[in-house]
Formats: sequence, structure tokens, C-alpha cells
Amino acid sequence: MSAEPLRLVALPDEPRSGPVLSLLGPAQVGTDSLTFHAAARAAALLGDDGATISHLARAGRHSEALLAFLAIPVGALGGHSMTDELRNAVALIDIDDPGHTSQALVRRLQRSVAPPFESIEIRDAIQGALTRAQSASAVPWSVEAQHVVTVAHAAALIAHGRYSEARLLGRAFANTDWPVGRRVSAVMNSAWTTQAAAELFEGNVDEAGRLARLVVDATTAAAAPYSKYLATAVLAAAEARRGELVAAERHLVDAQRHRRQAGWPASIAQTAEFVARFYLARIALDVDGMSDLCRDIALVPELSASLLLMQKAGEVFVYVHSGHASQARIAVRQLTTLAVQSNSGALFQALATEIAFEATMNAGDPALALQLLREARGRGPEVDCVNPLLAAAHVALGDGAAALEETRRCVSPAWHHSAAGYGLILLMRAAAHQISDDLAAADAEFAEAILTQKVSPMPALFLMVPVHIRVALWSRVADSRERDYSRLRRILSLAPGMADHSAEGLPQERLTEREMQILAAMVLGGSLEDIARGQFISRNTVKTHVRLIYRKLRIGSRGEATDLMKRFGRQLLEGPGGALPVPISPG
Repeated sequence: MSAEPLRLVALPDEPRSGPVLSLLGPAQVGTDSLTFHAAARAAALLGDDGATISHLARAGRHSEALLAFLAIPVGALGGHSMTDELRNAVALIDIDDPGHTSQALVRRLQRSVAPPFESIEIRDAIQGALTRAQSASAVPWSVEAQHVVTVAHAAALIAHGRYSEARLLGRAFANTDWPVGRRVSAVMNSAWTTQAAAELFEGNVDEAGRLARLVVDATTAAAAPYSKYLATAVLAAAEARRGELVAAERHLVDAQRHRRQAGWPASIAQTAEFVARFYLARIALDVDGMSDLCRDIALVPELSASLLLMQKAGEVFVYVHSGHASQARIAVRQLTTLAVQSNSGALFQALATEIAFEATMNAGDPALALQLLREARGRGPEVDCVNPLLAAAHVALGDGAAALEETRRCVSPAWHHSAAGYGLILLMRAAAHQISDDLAAADAEFAEAILTQKVSPMPALFLMVPVHIRVALWSRVADSRERDYSRLRRILSLAPGMADHSAEGLPQERLTEREMQILAAMVLGGSLEDIARGQFISRNTVKTHVRLIYRKLRIGSRGEATDLMKRFGRQLLEGPGGALPVPISPG
């Protein structure tokens, strides 16, 4: 028996997800209105959606299989108990079956996007079939159907890494003004979330944060789990890019919780979450965190060009901050080649440029760093903080006048989207004044830079200033301002480049990476309970590590540990002869 023609029926607002359109037969709502294959009926009675769809599709009843799939609410797909089986079953539905209507394909497309339930290729096939079905139909599309297709098209472009096209396509719809008090529909949530991701990956972090905030404030995880997850991850990434550490960490924890609760596998949809983790690890000089991120990216199937670029940038960071100079040089060359060849978003190009620049500066070659930055600047739009980076290279080359000229037009706080960016400008100007022997101006701008970093501490930025200039600036800060910079100075004392590189008095036994993290936490005043929570281990395990640290370093108190850390920094860590934190990926 052939399937009856399908028609689009508007149902009352569903409490969980706003207005919902269901495709129904003309008789009544529910499975009894369908003529099921015997095995499909049995599966439906058991509530096994995957088996129901699979049996119908294998029996050649593709329109009925599609209808059975559409009966599953969009919000329920992310947490479905049989996601893998359901995905395989849905893949059996013939997209080009002539019984499909354009309305049915619109709903299928919506379910394939939120969450990303199917592969990019299948979503492209659905959109192709939708175009053909619509051209053959005399029934005009509804406004909502047009919106669904627009959002799905933008999401597909993002999945393909074509962020600028997605941003242009969805901007008008995402910026639609809705009346105050009107409940936001599932389509509008998807539009805002998709547009927020496109804006983020193109480097427009302020607009990305604004749109993500709309979704986070307007939805619940129960109503729209995928939109809530991705919007929270975008918000975390935007805050991390701005240097707002506390807010970024809070949103990242929320995003990861949403993802785990829904049980989504590793996918390109995690890109926003990866961006947040990248910047948080970079800001905190967290080698372990960056190593873990690189490994997690490697688990994602079908890596995009953007994720490949971020993974390589993470490798460079790990090598630089774990003292593997030769591996860092190789990875920088690979990163710059990949940046030239890859068609990735502006944000990923910017982070690759910044990491390559910092690595080259750390290697003591500011002339090469300046060349790399100028080449990157010529390939595309101006990357964030490009002026202070140029100034940093000029400072390292001893050209204070050039550094001041580079920063002259962006010295106003209004020019920056974050306290961190403004602080870096002030820091480089202070260093330039120091080179030019204008000590009064150097002290004034350095004191202001410290105040901005008190709000958004980014010690990696301070490490771009040559050690002798940094020491000269620190030494003249009045004791009365100790409270403004004491925490930042403690962080810097643990960072590479801040320690005394003399080997005199350096303990013979070295620490593991975990022991180094625990020692750093001790020096910063953390209790055993604080350290245990931060390292996700028990208090007794922390005590065992502390005993080993004291034995290896031949010390007996936190005061002695602090003195050793200030003198030697990461020289206390096991040397380059040990295992590399991250393997070098091919290419």
C-alpha cells in the first residue's frame, strides 16, 4: 500500500521548544495513522525509533520512514538513547524518493542540523533534493520553512569551514528584532547560534558574544540542548579571546556539562569549545592543558582546515613552553606553511600568526618574527593585536621610536575590545619609552598596564618584553603599588624567561610535569584541598606528591620551594631528554 500524501500541519506551541510543525497524514496524529510494515509496527510499539525507521526504509517506504523520523522532537535527538543506531537507520532513507514533499525535507534538514545529526555530505544531499522538490511544487514555502533552510545552509557552510559566506548569509536573519516578551522560537535560536559561531570563527568576537548571550539567556538545555551547548561554548571562546578568564572558565565548564549530558561524540561542532580551551591554556601558560587539547582535536573525525591549524599552533605552544627548542623551530615552519595553504577562518589565522610570532621571539630572533608578522598581515585582514605585536618586535630590536609609532593610533582604550589588548599596548609603549630613556613616561604607562592586567592577567603578554627591560620597569614600581601587581609578578616568576638561568644551586633531581604544577600551586598559596580540586586528584595523592617534591629538591618548607621556583622556574622540570608532551603530527 502506498503512503498517503503528506501535508504540513501547525500544532499548538510545544512547551519545550516553541512552535513545532509536524508532518501528518490526513487522518489523525500519531503512529496509528500510518500503514507500517509488520516489523516496523512491532518496533514502534516497543518505542524503538531506530528499528522503526530502519524497517520502513528497508521495505521501500521511504516517505513513511521520513515521517517516523520527523515524529521525534528536535530537542530529543541530542539525548536520544540510541543515537548511533538512529543515525544509521535514518541514513537508509532515500532522499530522492518521489514521495517526499518539500515541507518534509525542510523538517528533515532542520533535524540534521540541530544537533549535527548527520554528515556534511548527507546535509548537502538533502538541500539538493529540497531544491529539486521545491522547484517541482506549486505550493509556496512558508516563512518559517525559508528560515529553516537559511539556517541549515549557514550551518552547512560553517561545517565546510566557509565562515565568511555563512556570516553573510545569516546576518540579516540573525539580527532580526523580535518584539519584547515574545518567546524565541527554535528556528530563531538556531539562527542566533549559527551566526554566533560564524562571527566567532571570522574573528568578530564582540558580535559572537552578543548573539551567544541572547541564546544562553533565552533558552534552557531541556528545550534546545544543542543550541544551549554551542552558544555557551561560543560565549566561553569569546570571553577567553578577550582575556576575561573567570567568565570564560565558567562558561566552558557549562558547555562541557551540556555536551556530556547529551552524549554527543567528538565532532567539528566542538570547535568553539576548542577555541576557548586554546586561549585559556595560552593565557595561563598551561602546557598540560594545551597538550590535552591537541590530543582531543586529533580524535575528531574529518578535521577541518581550521582545527588542523589550531592543533599545529597548540603543538608550537607546547614545544616552546616545555623547552623543546629544536622541535619548536620545526613546528613553527610547519605552522606557517599550513597557514599559507589553508583556507581557514580569520580567528584561526590570527591565533596561528600570534603563536608563531611568540615562538620566534622566544627563540631570540625578533627580525624573523617581524617578517612573519608582516607576511601574515599581507595575506588577509589585520589580525587582532597586530600593532602591539609589531611594537614588541621593534622593542626587542632596540628601536623604541618605531615601537611608539606602531602603537600611536591605538593607544586609546576605546580602540580595544578587551583590557588585555589595551594592557599589551601600554606595556609595549612603556618598554619603548624605557629604550628611549624617557623614564617618567615609561613608569606611567607601565603602572597603567599593571592595572589593566590586574583585571585580566595575561602573563604571556609580559614575556614578549626582553628580560632586562622588564626587570628595569619592575624595579621602579613604588612599593605602595605592591597590591596591584603582586599576583601578576608571582605568575611571571613561574614563567619561562623570568627565572635566573644560572645553574648554580640547581637541584640534581628534576620534577615531572605534574609535580611542577603542584609546586606552582603551592608557591601561589594553594592549600592541599585547593590543589587536589585543581588537579582532580585526592588530598592524599597531593600529600604524596609534596613529599616527593621536597625529597627531590632537598627542601623542607614552602618558603624554600618559593625561593627555588623564583630562581630556576621551569629549569626544575625534567629536561628535553624526556618524552615529548605532544607528538609531531605529519606534515
